[in-house]
Amino acid sequence: MRARRGLYLALMAVCLFLGLYTGQRLYYLAACALALAMALSAALAFWGMTALRYQQSIAQGMVQKGDAVTMLFDLQNGMPLPLPYLRLTYHTLPSSIAGTPLTQTLWLPGLGSRQLSVPFPAQYWGRYHIGLIQAEVGDPLGLFRFTLRLDKLSYHKPLRVLVYPRTLMPARMNLPARLTQGQDDRRGQPVEHSAQLDQIRAYRRGDALRRVHWKLTARNRALMVKVYEDSSRPRLLLAVDCRAHGYDGVDAIRVEDTVVESAAAISNYALHHGLPLRLLAYPAEGALRLEGDDASHFAAFHQSIAALTFDGEFALEQILPVEPFDREMGVIVLTARLTSALFDQLVTQRMKGVRVLALCVAAPDNDDECQRAAEKLRERGVRAAVLPAGGDVCKAVSEL
Repeated sequence: MRARRGLYLALMAVCLFLGLYTGQRLYYLAACALALAMALSAALAFWGMTALRYQQSIAQGMVQKGDAVTMLFDLQNGMPLPLPYLRLTYHTLPSSIAGTPLTQTLWLPGLGSRQLSVPFPAQYWGRYHIGLIQAEVGDPLGLFRFTLRLDKLSYHKPLRVLVYPRTLMPARMNLPARLTQGQDDRRGQPVEHSAQLDQIRAYRRGDALRRVHWKLTARNRALMVKVYEDSSRPRLLLAVDCRAHGYDGVDAIRVEDTVVESAAAISNYALHHGLPLRLLAYPAEGALRLEGDDASHFAAFHQSIAALTFDGEFALEQILPVEPFDREMGVIVLTARLTSALFDQLVTQRMKGVRVLALCVAAPDNDDECQRAAEKLRERGVRAAVLPAGGDVCKAVSEL
């Protein structure tokens, strides 16, 4: 582009020189024509930049990790002349993670529109700002190009995407939940003949058919189920460490993705096996406490876990001593930073008789340190395991 513009300027200078040297009008007319062409090219490029209109959207309503996502750009040319050169710069989820924006060049017809679809995979859980960053518009002669920073415009609306963790169901899990009277050791469901009936309610998706109250169902012509007191079932606390973990770059994304996906998998398993579960987390926006006792509550857990952020101020070793739980409650601690203070607090809780399972998610360069800490916890009677960041979460938690 600069070389072509330089050529036009050189031709103008030659025409002016020849006009002055020979006095012939032809050279002056040629110089004026070149100057007019350059001015017209600049005007058309600027007009095209101001006449460009766009909208961007995501084809999918809810994005889950592993989904194929399609980003849509609706581009409109508001001037009657074609827009011969349009170079778009934008971010997808993979390019946002890598920090390298993508580009695509196209043209638009006069007073016309065009839809551009950009497919990409959702590789990791997280919040992302994606979409158009800037547009570069050129003139028909290729002399001028104007760049418009779309993300700096007051009316620009970036695409904010929340990628939900996958809904995984581990084959089995040895959860730190104490079996008490009325507990079915195989499925984690209360046994009707030994547990005390609490209430009868309408059927919810995920309720076991053996809980159906058939007489009342026939009378009401709607499925009714028996609900037993929670005191006859184990109670489980899942504490997710949301403080800053010290990782950065791709390691931070993989670690956080594994923590969130592990929390979702554990919640899914516990709730679908009838284990009353309490979720506890302290992100920067405030304390998160959520309780559920069956599969119908997993949607709320899934949504809350997906919205977690790792910017909290309070550490688990500060939270656990003030959290109300007793020996009948099993505790799962999910963290990416197993500090000495948290180590001591887990040992203290175990000495009090609380059943504790410590899960530490580690990046490759920190795996050895986490393995040593987990080994020391096991020596002190605390169940502990290390989950590799970016690994197979379902397999890892099934082997606990």
